[in-house]
Amino acid sequence: MDYALYGITTGLIGTSSSLYQILKLTPNVKISSSSFARLSLKAAPIHCGLKAGQFAISTHFKKEINPWVSFGIIGALQGGIYGQLNIYLRKSLKIGNNLNYAMSRRGMITAILRDTISQGFPYMFTPKLDKIIDNRSVSIISTSILSTIISHPFHILQVTMQTNPQLNYYTSIDKLIRNYGANILYRGVEGRLTLLLSINIINDTILRKFWENS
Repeated sequence: MDYALYGITTGLIGTSSSLYQILKLTPNVKISSSSFARLSLKAAPIHCGLKAGQFAISTHFKKEINPWVSFGIIGALQGGIYGQLNIYLRKSLKIGNNLNYAMSRRGMITAILRDTISQGFPYMFTPKLDKIIDNRSVSIISTSILSTIISHPFHILQVTMQTNPQLNYYTSIDKLIRNYGANILYRGVEGRLTLLLSINIINDTILRKFWENS
């Protein structure tokens, strides 16, 4: 039940957030609100199932090693989970050429760094900050905002590599900055702020309760 609840809650948030970020990175593509909702819901079942499986696998590593390793595993898996979602959405929107699902595993190093920071940092440091300021809500919001800002460039780099097979880690950075300027590394960050605040609240409730009681 915990796996299913985690998969459904994080999966539904993730599909709409990913679609929003794709549209922010491709401003020439416009869709209506109803099309946005339909495409998000169409992508949700597979994404929710994969998120539930990710929860189950990362729980094993938390039990056997520690939470930091678990969030690294979450990142490694998340790269593929969100990779297939991004490729599916881009195919549906007819963005890009020669996209295939094998590309979803590209940029794994950036995915590991991204989620170790964006989810691991709030999970580990929210309780510590809460002891200092005695306000759980402010603690989770503060750690989520900081970790999202730090991790967002890694997210942009992985998305770029997943949809541009000719690019590697270095050339993806070079292309982005050369073509769009350094601010491209924070394009769509507001979407991830909403996503990760929601995810980190879920991690601080559903995930923490399950991990600490299992």
